[in-house]
Amino acid sequence: SFLGSFVGHVVGGPMKAMIKGKDAAAVAARTVSAAIVGGVSAVAGGGKFANGAISAAFVHLFNAESDWHGKARSRHIEKRTPIGELFEGQYSATEWTTYNASNVDVTDLFPAKKWAQAAKYLTFTTDQARTVRYGEYQRYEVHQYRTVYDLENGNVVNEQILYGSKRYIGEQLDPTENNIRNEIEYRTCYFGVVGC
Repeated sequence: SFLGSFVGHVVGGPMKAMIKGKDAAAVAARTVSAAIVGGVSAVAGGGKFANGAISAAFVHLFNAESDWHGKARSRHIEKRTPIGELFEGQYSATEWTTYNASNVDVTDLFPAKKWAQAAKYLTFTTDQARTVRYGEYQRYEVHQYRTVYDLENGNVVNEQILYGSKRYIGEQLDPTENNIRNEIEYRTCYFGVVGC
């Protein structure tokens, strides 16, 4: 009824405002307070205490405490621990480029053969080169943790790592961007296939 709702808002508002905090105990205390006020309000309006108390508790949790639950968040983060020594590895490499090819005129070797006339030239060797970039790598061991934190005005505050939630993910290799150097690598292909 209108009278019950009016009494609930007038009495319940200040009572809930006196109970501060975001922990579970504070939320439970405010919810119980809302339920009592809702039950009394229902009786004052001619209804049943139980119906008013239950309704008020759910309405309070949905309206007043949902904002707190909206601020409380948990997520999973990954933490990396360096393991082992730094080692050198290949960062990147360009495509192989041909800079020299030696051909054999097959008709000089087999002038009377028709297949030699058709082939004419046979590539004997092909010299190729590419640029390879080397640098340091670090190996990491990766674990995943669950964190709990509050969001206030878009900022992350009071982040806490739950170390009991530690889970092994695996190992990662990352370049350190130190001691970078470029080298030219060479290779020779025979008949366009062997050595390539």
